[in-house]
Amino acid sequence: MPTFASYDGTQLAYRIEGEGEPLICVPGGPGRAGVYLGNLGGLDAHRQLIILDNRGTGDSEVPADPSTYRCDKLPLDIEALREHLGLETIDLLGHSAGAQVAVLYATAYPERVSRLVLVTGAHRTVGVAIDGAYLATCQARATADTGYVRAFKSLLSWRDAKTYDEGTPFRKAATPLLYGPWTEAAKAHFAGEDAEFSRAANFGYGNGIALNTVAIRLALSKFGVPTLVYAGELDPGPTVSEATSVGKCFPNSRLVVQPGAGHFPWVDDPEFFAASVSQFLAAKSASLQSSRP
Repeated sequence: MPTFASYDGTQLAYRIEGEGEPLICVPGGPGRAGVYLGNLGGLDAHRQLIILDNRGTGDSEVPADPSTYRCDKLPLDIEALREHLGLETIDLLGHSAGAQVAVLYATAYPERVSRLVLVTGAHRTVGVAIDGAYLATCQARATADTGYVRAFKSLLSWRDAKTYDEGTPFRKAATPLLYGPWTEAAKAHFAGEDAEFSRAANFGYGNGIALNTVAIRLALSKFGVPTLVYAGELDPGPTVSEATSVGKCFPNSRLVVQPGAGHFPWVDDPEFFAASVSQFLAAKSASLQSSRP
């Protein structure tokens, strides 16, 4: 994998999928290597995907300073990657916790972003309150299909866990609720999770930081770049209503809700995901509208 030196000298790796106009992709987790993004459901047929391994994950080096794992520091790595690639502006996609990093990059370097795609994330960065709808959605799935009963009980225990170690077993057992249908593709995607995670990166992402969401929202109110807020109909977080609130923070945004999808929509329906994102990226302009089941 190609590498580059970030602002502090840490060597970071990235993977290239496809050809064409670059799309920088920031994985989430937090602390999960970029390999779990795959080719984003075939999006590489439309764009060249530049998939970053965040510091301390995948093939990227562990930083000398653990404080640089913090989400407010990670945008500096995106900027270093942009400079390494020699791009004046970038189209930027972030998933889950990576979407939060993408928002922080957009507020710090608005002039460097030409298109922004936020996939099932960013709600915490802009201070969108957890609305509780995820419990009703997940309970409805467990009621309709008894195969999800154990997953729903584990979700409740995960929510109430007080520590990372305590919550991890429950999070894993609740995993079927993070996808749409619990298919063989979803199971295979989940199977790689343990090998792809860095606990240090996961812990460091939010360690010792309280984001100023008021200042972030004020900055975004002036951010006129076309922005796609992408949600899964069945995602426990952000829920559709939370994603809708995220979209309202951007003056020039579009909301897409993928039917029957969870937190990893490109796994649930690759064709729908790739078509929706590629159409947005190819459009000359974007305005707030909803695409719902």
